Amino acid sequence: MNIKIIICLIFSVFLSISTYANIGGSDLQNFNPTPSGTGFITVHDTQILNYGQFNFGSFLTYATNSLPYSTLSANPNNQKFSEPNDRILQSNLHVAIGLLQGWDIGVSAGFTNSQDIDRSNFLFNYGDTGINDVLIRSKVRIYKDRSFALAIVGGVDFDQIKNNPFLGDNAGPAAQLEGVLDFYLTPDIHMAINGGYRLRNEGTPIPNTGVTPMPDQWVYSSAISYTTDDNGSAAIFEIYGSYPIEVFSLPTDRQISNLETLVGYKWAGLNNLDIHGGFGTEAYHGLGSPDIRIYLGFNWKLGNNENKAPDTIIPEQSSENIQDNDGDLVPNPIDQCPNTPSNLDVDERGCHANDLPQKEPTTPTSSLDEDGDGVSDNNDRCLNTSPGARVNHYGCEIDPYDQDL
Repeated sequence: MNIKIIICLIFSVFLSISTYANIGGSDLQNFNPTPSGTGFITVHDTQILNYGQFNFGSFLTYATNSLPYSTLSANPNNQKFSEPNDRILQSNLHVAIGLLQGWDIGVSAGFTNSQDIDRSNFLFNYGDTGINDVLIRSKVRIYKDRSFALAIVGGVDFDQIKNNPFLGDNAGPAAQLEGVLDFYLTPDIHMAINGGYRLRNEGTPIPNTGVTPMPDQWVYSSAISYTTDDNGSAAIFEIYGSYPIEVFSLPTDRQISNLETLVGYKWAGLNNLDIHGGFGTEAYHGLGSPDIRIYLGFNWKLGNNENKAPDTIIPEQSSENIQDNDGDLVPNPIDQCPNTPSNLDVDERGCHANDLPQKEPTTPTSSLDEDGDGVSDNNDRCLNTSPGARVNHYGCEIDPYDQDL
């Protein structure tokens, strides 16, 4: 069986065990892979899915000590790194499509698949397994040159959790807008910086929780990757977090902001299929930040692999309208030897061997490489390539932002 199909089936089994969720806390799933699956994991870059290209992906993440304790507990500090109190298996399923050149849109959903809690008293925990939220994200690239590129990412988050004190009762969807800057430090080192604002439509406080619904937040993240082979496999480091614009009531040992780091690897050894794996930990003891996070997932791109819209179909001309004055069966528009006698064999250009100009014998030259790009001057079509630039086999510089996804 095709390995891509096997991977999809495995993740579908994990997702199929999910039912409807109920929770006593929210903002506990900080790990949200990008729907388009370009570049990094949770951090956006400016690469866009090609016109008509799909990305389908899914991730599993296992986290320890990510649920916050309430300070109303007699012993709120029951979470130890060496002795995890709570262990949660969560997943993400996403799909995206390239709509136009420089614009794609995607949808993702987060799930809680299982939780294992030793001591649940005064712990904000999930009441059941199931779907947590549905996110819609759209990315538009607004500028690109050989030095850097800029994009805007906008989206809406529809929370699917009941009894959520962090959002409040009857809360509405949250909207988010981020700016994206990315650039290449070297042909193999890619870096991105995201920053934006999350507008939260919080509801009324839920009684007996002691929690005031969270206000709007600043969101920020950054990532850097190092490409390890010609297929695009890369080592990835990410850091991401958020900070509320104002202080709110939170009876827990956790900070009101959060910051988390990831280290992982993307293997691109299969055609259009990227396999991700790695681990992370909290950089700041905030909501949803675990002691340990382990993740595994994939992104699979289908459809148009060329960064352009499909060519316009031109109707074929009737053979009776195609002229061939010399009768050599090569039409006039492409006949480079229009007066060839019809009884002679010709090549695809309409020329007989006797019609071709004879080349003067040449003396072999040495394989010089004036610009030092590794392609000899005899075969180099771009003789003045910048020192250290990444080139193709013609000796011409490659634009890192125009690589096939």
